[in-house]
This record gives sequence, C-alpha cells and structure tokens, in this order.
Amino acid sequence: AVKVAEEMAQWPPLVVRMAKKVLQHNFEAPLDEALKYESWGLSIARRATNDARESFLAFSEKRKPTYTGT
Repeated sequence: AVKVAEEMAQWPPLVVRMAKKVLQHNFEAPLDEALKYESWGLSIARRATNDARESFLAFSEKRKPTYTGT
C-alpha cells in the first residue's frame, strides 16, 4: 500500500483528487453506474491541460514533472 501511495504522490493533483472521488463512489455502486462515474472522472482529470503538457515535456526531456494542478 505504501508503494502505491508513493507512486500516486507523483501524479498531478487533479488526477489524485478524481481517483479518490471515483474510488469512494464506486466502492458500493453497481457496475454500470461505476463505469459511467469512472468515465466521468477521467474526463474531468484530463482537463488539467497544463499538467498534461508538463507530463509530456518532462517525459520527452527525461526529467521528473512539476505539476501545478491546472
């Protein structure tokens, strides 16, 4: 669990917030509802365009990304 948490700490802030929200919602949700909610969460997480750009640049420049949550 600690290893997963350490990996998640490297993710963009908006992605972490949405992952937490989706997991909490889907814990007891029926499968069809859970899949819709997960799709919604992914669409929200992709709106952090600056973090998406930073992720691409950091990968191409072989460095660790610095996320802003925007």
